[in-house]
Amino acid sequence: MPIAMMSRSAPRIVVFIVLLIYLTGTWGSNPGVGEPKVKCREAERQGLLKIKEDDYEDDEYGLLSSWGNEEEKETAVNGLEFGATTNPYLRYLDLSGINFYEQYSIPSFIGKLSKLRYLNLSYTSLNGEIPSQLGNLSSLQFLDLSGYSELYIRNPEWVSHLSSLRVLDLSSNNMSLAHDWVQVVNNLPSLIDLKLRDCNLPDIVHSHLSLVNASKFLAVLDLSENNFSSNSLFQWLFNYSRSLVHLELTGCLYNTSIPQAFGNMASLKFLVLIRNFLKGSIPNSFGNMTSLTYLDLVACELVGPIPQSFGNMIALTFLDLGFNHLEGSIPESFGNLIALTYLDLGFNQLEGSIPRGFGNMASLEYLDLKHNMLEGEIPKSIWKLCALQQFYAYNNSLSGQLRFAESSSICSHFPLEFLNLEYNRNVGSLPDFTLGTILDKQRSKEDSSYLYEIDLSSNQLEGSMPLFLLKVEFLNLFKNKFSDLNLL
Repeated sequence: MPIAMMSRSAPRIVVFIVLLIYLTGTWGSNPGVGEPKVKCREAERQGLLKIKEDDYEDDEYGLLSSWGNEEEKETAVNGLEFGATTNPYLRYLDLSGINFYEQYSIPSFIGKLSKLRYLNLSYTSLNGEIPSQLGNLSSLQFLDLSGYSELYIRNPEWVSHLSSLRVLDLSSNNMSLAHDWVQVVNNLPSLIDLKLRDCNLPDIVHSHLSLVNASKFLAVLDLSENNFSSNSLFQWLFNYSRSLVHLELTGCLYNTSIPQAFGNMASLKFLVLIRNFLKGSIPNSFGNMTSLTYLDLVACELVGPIPQSFGNMIALTFLDLGFNHLEGSIPESFGNLIALTYLDLGFNQLEGSIPRGFGNMASLEYLDLKHNMLEGEIPKSIWKLCALQQFYAYNNSLSGQLRFAESSSICSHFPLEFLNLEYNRNVGSLPDFTLGTILDKQRSKEDSSYLYEIDLSSNQLEGSMPLFLLKVEFLNLFKNKFSDLNLL
């Protein structure tokens, strides 16, 4: 807000805004600038500590607690004038996480800090319209105004003046009236990282927008928690297919399908599309994204089969396709995904058997196949996965014997911590093997990895109950056909 409209404590607030992050035992120059350091006077230090005591009620992030104790932080302030005056040498200003006693808007005089390169006002109690004077910060490279939804932007045109901007985060700001937000983004030639999460962004109406000044380096894009109902969003973001590495579109797509053009995003490593209302199936072209390491498509209303081409994404370490309507069998090509550590195919309509190739996933730690229509015996190779800590396959039609004793002959320790196979058709007896000894050794070494929970209820298991089950913390064998309870 204008200085004249601030309360009588405004001079102290202005001083605090300029000095908050930088105050330690010294005034210094920005590293590399070469300006001399000047010792902070004790009276000034005590005065600023008084500001801390009087004007701020909440320091949950610990930004004030270190005043007077640290000697490492530096400031770009030289010859600072107190009160409403500003310092042209300030390059770094971080007030993130600070809550003020009174409600304040972002002061427009910040726009006079012409040398400012870094501005972080995220998660503060500042509110109101973001002043267009911030567009005067032509040297700004980092701008984060994300936070508590108390800020809003009517006209984002001022953002397009920040030609040096590399990182922009306006998440949770109200931008419902910013109809030209896409063109503004296209006028930021240096932009690398853009986050406009939960901004109530208007849908993109015109996809034919000028890209003359558009960044060729945009690598990170997060537009989650908005509301886009047309394919214009995809038409726009595919202009950045060559540069995008990280893309998040959580809860923002309605009544649209996933375009085949995703297959052209050869540099993409991280893709999250969870909680969207999508039409149709997963495109075969996904298999072309061979750089992808993280793919999350949870709860997207997807139908149809899982493409065989998924086996081409050999860099994947995380894959979650849970809570969809996927059908057909699990592709045999999944055996190629040897880098996977996390795989969730739960709550779908998958059928057929579990591919033996799952045994190739030597790094797999989490496997979830619950609530499908899978049948047949669990492959022996599953039990030989020495990194597997959690295995869930309940509510299927799996049958045959459980051979998890196989791991005792392969692995140096028993990896499983959680095993849930309830509501299946597994038969036969449970093997009595050296699991108990293994668990004892692991516990004696204070190993945090041991079988914590096992649920084999509602199967057709029979015979004697093995003694090793005494080592399990939580055990459910309800509705089976064990002949005795030889546990005491």
